[in-house]
Amino acid sequence: MYRLTKIIAGIWVVILLLPSCGSKKKDPVTKKVSIDSVNIISGYGKIEPLNDRISLTSERNGIVSSLDVSEGDTLAAGDTILALDHREEKAGLEKTRARIRAAETAVKLAVNSISMAEEALKNKTSYYQRIKDAWTNHAESGQKLDDARLQYQQAASDLEKARLNKESQEGKLEVLKKEFSESAIKYSKLFITAPEDGTVLSLDVTRGDPVRAYQALGDFSPSGPLSVRAEIDELFAEFVKKGQQVMVVPFGREDTVASGTVVFTSPQLNEKSIFSDKPSEFNDRRVREIKVRINRMAKPLLIGERVNVFIKRRN
Repeated sequence: MYRLTKIIAGIWVVILLLPSCGSKKKDPVTKKVSIDSVNIISGYGKIEPLNDRISLTSERNGIVSSLDVSEGDTLAAGDTILALDHREEKAGLEKTRARIRAAETAVKLAVNSISMAEEALKNKTSYYQRIKDAWTNHAESGQKLDDARLQYQQAASDLEKARLNKESQEGKLEVLKKEFSESAIKYSKLFITAPEDGTVLSLDVTRGDPVRAYQALGDFSPSGPLSVRAEIDELFAEFVKKGQQVMVVPFGREDTVASGTVVFTSPQLNEKSIFSDKPSEFNDRRVREIKVRINRMAKPLLIGERVNVFIKRRN
């Protein structure tokens, strides 16, 4: 169809240049004026999300253990698409979670110990003060005063130890929580999820397949408007502008199925078609890439569907 488009464009030029064929000398000014008179510019493209499709990848190596969706499924952001084997990581998380529970219990016991030590110190302080007052009035012996002082000092020491133990247990708990958080992040990376609301376009792996970090696993289309990514022959490239109206026609047919507006025009020409499957395949003419936002559709369009675009040069 791309070649057909170029042939049609060439026919337009030939027809427009017929008046000059009789002259022996080519007139570049006449050619320019003839091209300038063209009102409809055609191009070839395919339907794509307006917001570029997202390549699904994993940040970790692993083996695919489950596929939770199929191609074409519509998902909400965060829905699981596939999972890599995570049994070892899950067991590690459970072990750390158990240690956290034990550490939380130790912290609670330490808090209770502080309360008990504070109460004991309060009692020993009161007792020591009472014996001290009695000794001052010669009502108690010096030995009893010394014993009361030692009990008071021991209670104060026990309270300090209880407070230090609480700080130690809290420190251990914080270390475990940090360890759990880091492990949970690594664990979460074994699950490939929908980056946002949208549709799974393709999945290139099956259960049991090995996966390398950052290997493409499939494509995901974010929810939102559709667009046409198209190319225009260099002969008419300069006439395509943002804001121009576009008619969208299915490849090989004549009925208009959608209309839209040019929202992007490439600042350069490409020697290779943007739809070529082979990196080494080049055109004999250069093309300009454009993007058309689809505003209205007469029927649902499929992502990847090939279409022709007809751009109204003068609105």
